[in-house]
Amino acid sequence: MTNLFQRSRRITKRLWSGHSETWRRLRFEAMNRPLMFYLRQVQAVQIFPAKVSVITPTCGRIEGLKNAIASVDAQSYPLWEHLIVCDGYFPAVHSLSLANQDPRRHYYFTPAIRNFGNLQRNVGIVRSRGEFLLFLDDDNVIYPEALDQMVTGFDSENIDLVFCPINYDHVKHGVQSQILMPSPGFTVGEVDSLNAMIRRDLVVHCNGWSDSYFADFELFRKAADSNGTRYLYSNIIGHHR
Repeated sequence: MTNLFQRSRRITKRLWSGHSETWRRLRFEAMNRPLMFYLRQVQAVQIFPAKVSVITPTCGRIEGLKNAIASVDAQSYPLWEHLIVCDGYFPAVHSLSLANQDPRRHYYFTPAIRNFGNLQRNVGIVRSRGEFLLFLDDDNVIYPEALDQMVTGFDSENIDLVFCPINYDHVKHGVQSQILMPSPGFTVGEVDSLNAMIRRDLVVHCNGWSDSYFADFELFRKAADSNGTRYLYSNIIGHHR
């Protein structure tokens, strides 16, 4: 009880002083907890078998988003929907969404939080109707055969999570042209959200994305520990820039 009181006191002092990180976490929790409760309670959601929901969080990076959209449009696998969820309202992103007439693409925006896109990914999960989910950031692209290749990994009801290799090229982190492919028992730095396709039911079971910079690792590690996982050492399926 004493530790709880002390923690509450520290948080209150930070909020009172305007500590930006504490306020951001509070905003995330205030919006994410009802979202996850709703996701777990809804029983009548119609899920379409073999359909892939591609979820893209964005924060107004319009040129990268255009490339991500174009890479989804170029897919050989036709059973997809693309959900773009914006962290705050950006007129340029809204205009881009209106300019694209493909009925498989949907656009949403949330209040600005700036929490690495994790709330926006959870909004996409709630709105999704595909059996499988792929998380495509607005600085990533997927190659034309990516969805087709990843879906083939789910050839059994015992498989709920599939990993494929990607080309990881991140100048900010000093990494150029590294082929990123996790192995069983992977650790932080060995997996990116672009590597994985996951059954929607398993994401819900794992409570979606947390408010953490390493939320992708945390989600997929938890998912890999819970259900059958397949590692496809195949052609590279995408590029993280």
